[in-house]
Amino acid sequence: MNDTLRLEVVPEQTHGFEVLLHVNDVEMTSEGAGLGRDPIDLLVPDNKFVATEEPHTMIVATCECGEYGCGRTDVTIVREGDTVRWTWLFEEPMPRDAVFDAGTYDREIARFSQDFSWETPARTAARLVLTGTTNITWAGAHHDDPERFRVLVKNDWGRTTEKDFTWEGRSPEALARAVLSELGQRAGGA
Repeated sequence: MNDTLRLEVVPEQTHGFEVLLHVNDVEMTSEGAGLGRDPIDLLVPDNKFVATEEPHTMIVATCECGEYGCGRTDVTIVREGDTVRWTWLFEEPMPRDAVFDAGTYDREIARFSQDFSWETPARTAARLVLTGTTNITWAGAHHDDPERFRVLVKNDWGRTTEKDFTWEGRSPEALARAVLSELGQRAGGA
């Protein structure tokens, strides 16, 4: 019998948002290290939940402080014919691998990756800016001024600089287009 999967984004008091993993209706994040990863970390620029025949390992939870070093749950994801296998690493939330029907798994991953209902305007702009870019390493609301949007840009020498933009009444999509235009990036989904 195959396992079932449901992914969910919920607010988190200290870190903003976290992705919760429900396997067979049991929330695995708290059963593992404790704190789910930020959705941006798991979905942008590529959806790390996508299963291929080439195994890949991703971080799905850290300890409550958010640091990977003090507590972590990782999972190795691989497509094996008609199934997708998750092998838990480090703080394992269940004593065995989770095995999903590949078609059902793919539908849940597609549903999850297209659900932006949880996003704030700054989160939407950040996702649009980060999708498909290579030299922008972070984007989001400025930490002490809600009217500013900040991006961290890495230059050819590996140095990172901060660049701030103002909302000026723009929608997240319009702000993302303006940021990408000014930085000379292609405006992917913006």
